[in-house]
Amino acid sequence: MYAFYDYDGEPIYVGQTTEDFATRVGRHLRGQRSDTIAYRILDPLEVADMELYPLEHLREAPTKERNAQVDAVEYSVYVNAIRNSKYQAILNEKIPPVSPS
Repeated sequence: MYAFYDYDGEPIYVGQTTEDFATRVGRHLRGQRSDTIAYRILDPLEVADMELYPLEHLREAPTKERNAQVDAVEYSVYVNAIRNSKYQAILNEKIPPVSPS
């Protein structure tokens, strides 16, 4: 799980990955195979800060349980980012699955 913020501290994007952070975040910031860049949602030059939420402890969990917990973390990060935004918005192309916080 990761979140990108702009130079004003406003949330830009929240995402999840099964890859290591360096691979996924690196693709976002270099513009390689990133739907958020292709849809012109994320400009890598606007990313000033990021938060990383490692969830390695879930790798061994059964798939259904793991997916539910990852979705819950992603939704919580997404809602919290919007709540703390002065614009009450984020640029994700889609809302993460609505889940319990």
